[in-house]
Parts: sequence; C-alpha cells; structure tokens
Amino acid sequence: TSAFSFAEGENYHDYKALLIGDVNGNIIKEDNSSTVRPLASVTKIMTSILTLDKIKQGSISYEDKVTVSSKAASVPYGIKLTAGKQYTVRDLLKATIIKSSNNAAYALAEYVSGGDVPSFVDSMNSKAKQLGLNSLRFCTPHGLPPGDTGTCMDQGNAKDLYGLALKAIEYKEYLNISRNATDYIDGGEI
Repeated sequence: TSAFSFAEGENYHDYKALLIGDVNGNIIKEDNSSTVRPLASVTKIMTSILTLDKIKQGSISYEDKVTVSSKAASVPYGIKLTAGKQYTVRDLLKATIIKSSNNAAYALAEYVSGGDVPSFVDSMNSKAKQLGLNSLRFCTPHGLPPGDTGTCMDQGNAKDLYGLALKAIEYKEYLNISRNATDYIDGGEI
C-alpha cells in the first residue's frame, strides 16, 4: 500500500505537524495536522495542478513554447533559465515537479495566466476552496518566503496538504513526471 507522509521538522521524530495516510484517504496517524504552517515548495503542487488543468481543457499544450521573462528567470533557487529563451510547458513542468525550480514555476504561472501572476495566485486559492482545502492560502506560485517575494506567506495544514496530494495523484502526467529523480529538458541541454 502506498502512503503519504507530511511532517515538518529536523527529522521524523522532531516534527511540528504530522499526517500519514493512504491513497484512499484513510488517515493512519496524525498529530497537529490542523496546525497552519508555511507551505514552502509544496506550493508548486497547486501550480502544477492548475497548469495540468489548462492542458486538459485544451487551452495550452505540453509542447507550447514559453518565452521566459526576465522576472521569471531572476526568481532565486531554480535551474538555469535564460530570459528570452523558449522552453516547452512540459520542460517547465519537469523542472517544477522534479527539481522544485522556483523560476520554472513562476514562468508557468506567467504563461498560464497570460502574464498576470496575481490572477494565477487567485486561481490557486479558488481551486483550494473548490477542493474544500480551506487552510491553504497561496501568495506565490512557488512558495518562497515573504523576504524573497514581498507578498504574504504561502500556508496551510498537513490535513489539507494530504487532500492536495490525493488530488495530484489523479493527474497521470504529474505521476509520470514525479516518479523520475532526474530528467532532461531543453533538448538535453539541462
């Protein structure tokens, strides 16, 4: 049986919140699972879901070329993206999901929203509410803290992160990408 585990702390025994549940929604163990904490990089799960929704709707495709803006390229802690260069949506999803690349997540948010990242973040929050994940509050497409972004802190609790994970596994392509520890993008250059 597969299980999800969400714990924040130095190690498994030093967590601030814990939730272990299976893929069917059965919670096996939880402690402080309703305590709201910063989301950090798991924010990118919602960014990926919204991008995959747009692909499913036919608004965009995996092979669409995204021209990376200078703003997206300058977002810290990501792979080397060159401003003005084009990458496919699939490549940016790989960088976001496998490498947790903040700049790739930002580039996807720009592309999906037609350049309006605050509107993309609004969509992230709307999707969370639609899914009943009411502790989730998104401020960015990547989860960087306010010191890096000048926005609020992306936050939520372990119980709602579990709900988000259960939603993410409904997306076959999310699983196809995330099962890889490494992959190539940009025609094998990265």
